[in-house]
Amino acid sequence: MIGGNRQNGFSLIELMVAMTITAMITGSTVVNLRSSTAAKNRAARQMQLQQETRMAVNTIATALRNAYRSGGNRMVLEGVDDSIGQMPADRVRLLAISRQTVRPDQPESDVKELEFGLVIPTDVGASQLPVLMRRADPTRNKQPDGGGVVEQLASNVLALDLDYHDGLKWRDDWPKDTKGWPVVIRIRLVVLAGSAARSVDLDLADPAMLAESRWAWRTSRIVNFPRRAMPNKRDKQ
Repeated sequence: MIGGNRQNGFSLIELMVAMTITAMITGSTVVNLRSSTAAKNRAARQMQLQQETRMAVNTIATALRNAYRSGGNRMVLEGVDDSIGQMPADRVRLLAISRQTVRPDQPESDVKELEFGLVIPTDVGASQLPVLMRRADPTRNKQPDGGGVVEQLASNVLALDLDYHDGLKWRDDWPKDTKGWPVVIRIRLVVLAGSAARSVDLDLADPAMLAESRWAWRTSRIVNFPRRAMPNKRDKQ
């Protein structure tokens, strides 16, 4: 008989080695799974940021395209050139045709006063970066009553810049007593990723540098205002 009696099974050392290898494989799988999940979450947040930024700019552009231009005292467009720190924080106010309900179950006009601008949040624990707000007022209140319903369009905003072309040159603002309307309005919005805004590694005191970083998402729109043809003498006759 060759060999002695041999018991089937593993020795204690073999079991320890097998358990160690199993633990290493399991740990590596968990780490890779967490890393993959974190990457997917970052991509999802980035996509949500991009969609929010596009929707915010499209909301402003849609309001401008639907501007109510009847002439007279109701011809309202006011563009204010402002800043927060080093970055543009412009505001624009206008009358626009909108069928969106502002106050449910209350009579409203189709012509609403809309205003867009940046506001520093005051909530505890919130990012100190501005948020883009829209104020919609369906009533015809006399100034300085700035009533209406305010809602947030985008958060962690680094810059909101609006430029107005009068047919000859670009202007930073459009005073409300300006005769006529601009030929073109350019809207530019820069938003910082939410996760980046909460990171201690980023210097929020230098938004100009952040606006050019990979953490920022930039989008813009151009809104044209075609000139209305003026009737000539022959048409009048």
